[in-house]
Amino acid sequence: MIMINIAKKVYKKVILDKKEEARYKKWVLDQERKEVEYCKNNKLQTDILFSIVIPLFRTPEKFLDELIDSIQKQTYDNWELILSDGSGNNGLEECLKKYESDKRIKVLKSEKVLNISENTNRALELVKGEYIVFADHDDLLPPHALYQCAKAIYENESLDLIYSDEDKLSMNGTRYFQPHFKPDFNLELLRSMNYFCHLVVVKKELQQAVGMLNPEYNGAQDYDFVLRCVEQAKYIYHIPEVLYHWRSHSGSIAGGGENKEYAFEAGRKALLAHYERCGIRAEVGKDDIFGIYHTEYLLQEHPLVSIITDNSEKLKNVVENGLYKEYEYVEKENVGKANGKYLLFLEEGIEKAKSGWLKKMVEDGAQNEIGVVGAKVMEKTGKQLHAGMILGGKGMIHYVAEKSDINDVGYMGRYVCTQEYSAVSGMCMLVERQCFEAVGGFDDELTGELQYTDLCLKIRGAGYKVMYEPGAKIYIKKSIHQNLSEEQYFSKRWHNVLEQGDMYYNKNLEIEDGLYVLKKEPRN
Repeated sequence: MIMINIAKKVYKKVILDKKEEARYKKWVLDQERKEVEYCKNNKLQTDILFSIVIPLFRTPEKFLDELIDSIQKQTYDNWELILSDGSGNNGLEECLKKYESDKRIKVLKSEKVLNISENTNRALELVKGEYIVFADHDDLLPPHALYQCAKAIYENESLDLIYSDEDKLSMNGTRYFQPHFKPDFNLELLRSMNYFCHLVVVKKELQQAVGMLNPEYNGAQDYDFVLRCVEQAKYIYHIPEVLYHWRSHSGSIAGGGENKEYAFEAGRKALLAHYERCGIRAEVGKDDIFGIYHTEYLLQEHPLVSIITDNSEKLKNVVENGLYKEYEYVEKENVGKANGKYLLFLEEGIEKAKSGWLKKMVEDGAQNEIGVVGAKVMEKTGKQLHAGMILGGKGMIHYVAEKSDINDVGYMGRYVCTQEYSAVSGMCMLVERQCFEAVGGFDDELTGELQYTDLCLKIRGAGYKVMYEPGAKIYIKKSIHQNLSEEQYFSKRWHNVLEQGDMYYNKNLEIEDGLYVLKKEPRN
């Protein structure tokens, strides 16, 4: 399984020390107790059958016992468990005999050693359930995991794929740590890393449509599989609950990925195959951080970009360093006269930028469904300022990465991953002119950053995406102001959006006391 290996950098804002780790353990176990009580008092009126598919390979008996026990203790009990033992002659036959009395458990044996794709595919051939649950052979499911999945399907029968939040479990099962609280479906983030990981539940009809796991991508076979699934899925749903405990040990990706270079390369090839199926011309490179990929989209044309600024002379060197030749300058008051396919809003305070930054933004903007592209903004002092925006709370808009160290990669690598956000900063923002005009341009009742945020929300409402591009780096002397007197107007205008919460920010994380910080109490 592909997973990023940046624990010391990534998790410092959630799990900092043993005291905070202890707080998280209490937090997650309190949540589980609440959920189990809720499940007991709220029986579901559904008989959805889940087929839990698990490939085994010389699994330690203790871990296997604990895994099966966690499944047998599920509060939703309409499931079948298919165990495929690919251990060969060193099989787990004796260990598995004790479960013969539970007719819901099926065991497949093999006389030869099987790779993980072959092993999983044997189990998939026996699936009878409407939905398939994928899990590894030494991990644990909390008791409410299947209930939450069944509840989601009961409330919306059109769900094709479900994924949940997860955390890690120590070898001895006493520590819970490094929780991964995920955003709702974010295709561009998935193209940067396999953030789905665990728990993944797929409708059988979808699995049959996309086919089995492909041994060509062993080591990243799960990444290849979910990429094929999202290409055809109509409805992907995220459950913001920790429904999977991933056991971490030295021999697993969960414990460390330096010795899994082959898995990284398999993931890169899987992503390239995904782009080819989607008809997208792209190259994929690897980040220094294990499990993160960077895509370079290949332009088929070079459309004109209208750079909207009131001080073109001051920004001349910055623009030339963008390595994109097709551009014109237009003053902001004359934006209606711009000729470019794209409008680039650029603040005067920008002093320098990474080579090729503008080319990178245009490459992203040329992709289907992308209406806005925002850059990574850093202060001249060396601190990061903007890596996307989170909406909500008293401040309305919050800069991801604000005031963080320039080398900080952020929670789960978010500062260095291309991804979708609800909004990006107007300090350096590329907008497709057709989208800008279709939504009526700027709202004159707003100024500064709220004006750009309002524009992003209108463009998203028109069915386009807002993308953050970390490869487009700019350095600015100071940020755009936010007029506090306009917050009431903005809040009223976007009340429904703000009330629902930002879909690209997990509900289990704080927003007022700093981003990507665990909430003091579990959600009700």
